[in-house]
Amino acid sequence: MNLVALSGRLTREPEYSMRQNGAETSENARFTVAVDRDNKDAGADFISCVAFNKTAHFVQQYFTKGSKIELEGH
Repeated sequence: MNLVALSGRLTREPEYSMRQNGAETSENARFTVAVDRDNKDAGADFISCVAFNKTAHFVQQYFTKGSKIELEGH
């Protein structure tokens, strides 16, 4: 399995959605992180991310466009 650690800024507001499937609730937040390259003149990479359940709720509640974020994932 590949693991990744990113540090960057959100390029737009997170897209939050909640779905109810019977008694089960599923939440997700989709967002894009701009990660600067080592060489400042080289620009940035834009990484699409998805957070689920409690993490999705946390992202939706505390992060907005331009917020600095550090995350780990796979």
